[in-house]
Amino acid sequence: MSVYAIEKALWDVCNDPASLALYRSNPVDFAARYALTGEEQRMLRGLRVRALTRYKVNPMLVMMTWNAVVGADKIGEYLGTLNAPAPAGAEDA
Repeated sequence: MSVYAIEKALWDVCNDPASLALYRSNPVDFAARYALTGEEQRMLRGLRVRALTRYKVNPMLVMMTWNAVVGADKIGEYLGTLNAPAPAGAEDA
């Protein structure tokens, strides 16, 4: 549908404690609240950082969401996921 809808969802995760709680407890229900395609929902539900940034979602917003959901102490894992080469024929992580 649009990058805007994904960015709105990520913004809500970062700025609304109830949205963050719902995302953590039930990402399927959280993603269903937004006008997203099936692939967009999968990217959002799985917090697929490489796929999101390749989809042109604001990278700073993706990183902020990672920090909110996973934790700032795991930023090395985020960077590793973002920068690692994708296996041949595999979907983006």
